[in-house]
Amino acid sequence: MNIRYIKQADVDKERWDTCIDNSLNGLIYARSWYLDQICTNWDAIVLDNYEAVLPLPWRKKMGIKYVYPPVFAQQLGFFCTKAVNAGAINECLQLASKHFKFIELYINQPILSENNKVCTNYILHLDKDYETIKQQLSGRFIQSLKRAARYNMHYKATDEEYHNILDIYQQQYAEKSGTTPEDLLNLKNIFAALLSKNRLHVRNVTNDRSDLLASVILMEDDNRLYNIINIIEPNGRTLEANYFLYNEVLKEFSNQNFVLDFEGSDLPGVAKFYQKFNAVYEPFYFYKVNNLPFYIKWLKH
Repeated sequence: MNIRYIKQADVDKERWDTCIDNSLNGLIYARSWYLDQICTNWDAIVLDNYEAVLPLPWRKKMGIKYVYPPVFAQQLGFFCTKAVNAGAINECLQLASKHFKFIELYINQPILSENNKVCTNYILHLDKDYETIKQQLSGRFIQSLKRAARYNMHYKATDEEYHNILDIYQQQYAEKSGTTPEDLLNLKNIFAALLSKNRLHVRNVTNDRSDLLASVILMEDDNRLYNIINIIEPNGRTLEANYFLYNEVLKEFSNQNFVLDFEGSDLPGVAKFYQKFNAVYEPFYFYKVNNLPFYIKWLKH
């Protein structure tokens, strides 16, 4: 087994993306073009002839290079075309630690470490007809949906209006989530690329006056729909417009070979909403290494 550390400029992008395409656990976040857009820099650990890869987004501060979790990449980690044993994974992490004294990364593999923690994600398989999917929704979801149905709401595809939705997201959520203008610009560029391939889905819910109540932006990649952005206006929250919105999403994309990836969440209110779909629990993991010199180590606790 040949394990190599490769700098970004030396990564064979074609082989890299072929690995992600054929991976047992491929995700859009690990595609080379996506990493190029959201990461300040990224290097990689590669096994053999790109049979498995580990992207390592990094920055430099005070002359020290460190691995960080990029915004709008929920999880990275190991992407493998065949099963990789724990020993190989540990070797990869040890090699990464030789290049970076500090690592914080959300990954798709459980790693035994005192600094690790389990993070929440839910997915919902849409390869069934809508009525079958509806039967698995919780009673509380159905009750909220019935209340929302009393209001005259409208569901509309507005794929090219992603700029407007991101502007609202920036106003409502960016400061709370620590999202910077640069992060949002990167995401806009990603959305533009996906839109050109008809793989960006923006769905709005409005009232009779065309006032926006709620919106969701879904990124499509292979057979997965990523719930990357969801906003709800104050009036929409009162009318429970999000229930109407996601119910219409289920109708539109049902009976297709899609998995709806809710992208979390560990936020109690958001997690409670996603649990009402009775979706499949699919955890990911926070991995941390701090081998900084003692005189600055405390800064990164």
